[in-house]
Amino acid sequence: MGFFCRALRNGIVLAVALLLAGVPAVAAEFCMDLKSGAGPYGGVVVTRTGSTCNPVDVWLGNAGVSQSCTFNFSAPVSGVYVDAAGLTCKDSSCEKLVTSVNGSHYAFPVADVMLPSPLFGGSAALRDGNGDFLAASQSGDSARGYISTPVVSSLTLSHQGAAVISDVGALYRVCFSPPPPQLTLSKTAIPAGFTVAVPAIYRLTLSSRNGMETTARTTITDNIPATLNIGTVPAGCTKSGQVVTCTAPVGLRAPMSFDIPVTPQALAFPSVMNTATATGGGDAACNAAGACRASVTTPVTPLPLITTTKTASANPLVAGTPDQFYTVAITVSNTATTAPITLADTLPAGITLAGPPTLIAGTSTGVVLSACAAAGSSTTGCSIGTGVTPGFFSVRIPVNVAALAVGVTGGTNTVNLSGGGDPACTPAVGQACDATTGPIRVVLGSPQVRIVKQVIDGAGSNVFNFALSGLSKTGDSIVVAGVTTATGSPGIVGQAGVGASITETSPAGWPANPVSASCVDPASATPAVAFGTLTGNVLTIPASRMVAGADIRCTFVNSAGFAVTGRVFDDNGWGSGVPNDGRVNGGEKGLGGVAVRLTNCAAVVLSSATTDGLGNYSLPVPLSTAMGAALCVEESTPAGHLSTGASVGATQLPSGASIGSGGKTYTYTRAAAGTADRIAFTWNGTSSSGLNFGDVPFNTFGADSVKSGMSGANVNHPHIFTAQTGGSLSFDIASQVATPPMVGWSSRVLADPGCTGVPQAGAAVLYPPAVAMTTTAGQNVCVVLQTFVPGNATDGDRNNATVQANFVFTNASPGLNASYTVHDTTTVSSMALELKKEVRNVTKGGTFGLNNEARSGETLEYRITYTNNGATPISGLTVNDATPVYTRFAGSQEDTTPATLTACAKNTPANVAPAPPVACAATQAVGGAGALDWKFTGQLAPGGTGAVLFKVTVN
Repeated sequence: MGFFCRALRNGIVLAVALLLAGVPAVAAEFCMDLKSGAGPYGGVVVTRTGSTCNPVDVWLGNAGVSQSCTFNFSAPVSGVYVDAAGLTCKDSSCEKLVTSVNGSHYAFPVADVMLPSPLFGGSAALRDGNGDFLAASQSGDSARGYISTPVVSSLTLSHQGAAVISDVGALYRVCFSPPPPQLTLSKTAIPAGFTVAVPAIYRLTLSSRNGMETTARTTITDNIPATLNIGTVPAGCTKSGQVVTCTAPVGLRAPMSFDIPVTPQALAFPSVMNTATATGGGDAACNAAGACRASVTTPVTPLPLITTTKTASANPLVAGTPDQFYTVAITVSNTATTAPITLADTLPAGITLAGPPTLIAGTSTGVVLSACAAAGSSTTGCSIGTGVTPGFFSVRIPVNVAALAVGVTGGTNTVNLSGGGDPACTPAVGQACDATTGPIRVVLGSPQVRIVKQVIDGAGSNVFNFALSGLSKTGDSIVVAGVTTATGSPGIVGQAGVGASITETSPAGWPANPVSASCVDPASATPAVAFGTLTGNVLTIPASRMVAGADIRCTFVNSAGFAVTGRVFDDNGWGSGVPNDGRVNGGEKGLGGVAVRLTNCAAVVLSSATTDGLGNYSLPVPLSTAMGAALCVEESTPAGHLSTGASVGATQLPSGASIGSGGKTYTYTRAAAGTADRIAFTWNGTSSSGLNFGDVPFNTFGADSVKSGMSGANVNHPHIFTAQTGGSLSFDIASQVATPPMVGWSSRVLADPGCTGVPQAGAAVLYPPAVAMTTTAGQNVCVVLQTFVPGNATDGDRNNATVQANFVFTNASPGLNASYTVHDTTTVSSMALELKKEVRNVTKGGTFGLNNEARSGETLEYRITYTNNGATPISGLTVNDATPVYTRFAGSQEDTTPATLTACAKNTPANVAPAPPVACAATQAVGGAGALDWKFTGQLAPGGTGAVLFKVTVN
């Protein structure tokens, strides 16, 4: 923009334009006269050289002399044109403007000249033959010329005046367009590396590389990753979701920056990449590409992650025992800690520090433990310094445990960690850096005994008193209200290895003796197994159960009403007892889990119970039971057992007889298997105790045997009879059936005291005639049935002998006996090959016998003995067997092999057929199950014998 005025010069009125320097006439166009400043103009700095190129006058060629001015542009410009005014002639001498561009004369083409200048108007100057402007009259002519040179670095205006004209000069204006800006966008992360949860900055900087001003608004767009939280954007920027848009104004030449605040989330780890773009500004190349696109990838450091576990040195902790401690195991992940870690641990009641916590080194480095107290009940102030590297380490907290801490969870404890630079690790509880031990019990060093009182029938408040022997207190008392359970005083202890006893005194009007009483120790390896012996109202705790750390709970069960109590036991005479007499004596043990019930001796069940681990039971008698009513205690004999007898206290109750005891008459009925035994009596309003039932497990008698033999020879069938109680045992041959019928078959039963399976020299003949022998519980009696094959028998003839074991249960009243049979089949064969199979428990170092026992994981070894009892050799001998069920193969080999059998090959679960056999001496991999075959080359001579072996492991 500019303003105009009229000036009178040599009588000529000129229109003069005075333009404000640096203000463009049109968009992106700048104009200046000789007096204008250097700029910059749109970023272009114009310097001038020449005798009159100074801000003194706007006229060139004053005083009628030739003068010139050169415009130098700091950056090449275009669109240049020149306006000239005041060109005058006098006395045939005219002023002239000569123009040079980039140092060379520039001749204005006719097409690029406007006569006169549209700015100055007036008379038109001439364009001479050299393409220069020449005055045409004395009126002050004007002209405009456009310079078509696309890149102009310098422009020289030379005014040539007539010497005869004084005080003459011309007015000039130069206009040009600066080059468009060359924009660039840069993006910088501050700092160069981010840290999770720590505020940071993305700095967006827009610059003009060539120093030119922008001619339009520039828009910068930055799509921030979702793993960064955006803060408050600066002025000139807006935010929509994760997109930040910033605007740079027109005319920007100096760099302009926008700082976008961001905070990394945990998911930003390990790095985050971001791209910003710019468009506009008058730079056609600034289109979100090239220099107007900036990306930065910034590493992201995660914050430290602290996790913790806490354990106790033992469970349970034992009161008064030294060298007990808690261990706090700390793991640092991601990066080193940036702040101290504080350990706040308030110990449970009764537990105090036994010294300062100490450090146990692990894989972390830079661990320094300080400010830990050495006494008291808290670790408050204990801390670990900054800079712990990722890894693990532990802090051990030594403690003293007092009796006050005794309890099921007395040692359970939580440690609270805070700090370390982990934002989730604060003084709040329940965080990943906090840790709680599992339930930790605290027990007294000496065995603890506590009394539990259970009332199953009664009313009102009643006091039960207990006299204690061998314990820290001499007595205890428990108040019970109604039918309920209550617990006695805590803190009663005994001495390890010394037995104790508890004597109960019931309230007046109650039965003198409890229904039952026994103890358990939840702290032992068998927490549910009951122990203790109740005699009347005295419960004795054996010394073997009084061990350090024991937590013995003894329960006394009482009934204010009436109850029938007793015991179901194994009546086998164990431990110098009397077998089968129905009375509990010696070391006879109770049978747990046996169902008993109280009935009206018909179909009505009045109460029922199951015997405890000691075989005890208690059946309450309903208060509504009428005097003189018939009552029966019925016992369901356990499966696999036989009823032997019953008793009331120490008095035997013969089956079917009525026996008086304690003012009542009791009648015992020993029922057949599958039917409940019973003791019947008449209700007289008083409780009955000691109604006992005796049972014993069934005896066993071997298994059937099938063997072959040659005519005129003996064949041996071994058997084992196992007695489960005391008695008298004898054998006979109940029958022999020959097929086809033939005279000459004969059999006898021989004693086999070594359980060898074959007759021994001088073996006693047990039948015929029958010889009785006395047995005890658990005794094995081995016998051999020896059968003679008639000399005229032919192949295929056979004999079936029924061997019977007759057992009389001693002391049973009335008498009780049972018979057990096996069937032995002897078949005539000219081959006369005899096989004998034995077994031993390798794990227990046992010897070979006809039977054995093993537990899971133990190894059994089987021996199969083969013997040629015939008169001719046997060729192609093959011995076949298989691993028993619930076992796995553990190896096989030859035992003794006659020299006439020249080779042996085997197939086992390690090389199941059709895999080729291997030598019998080969060692094979264990495992698998199935068939075993031993194949021999050569002949087994008459009388020849040998054996093979194989092992199995019980699943």
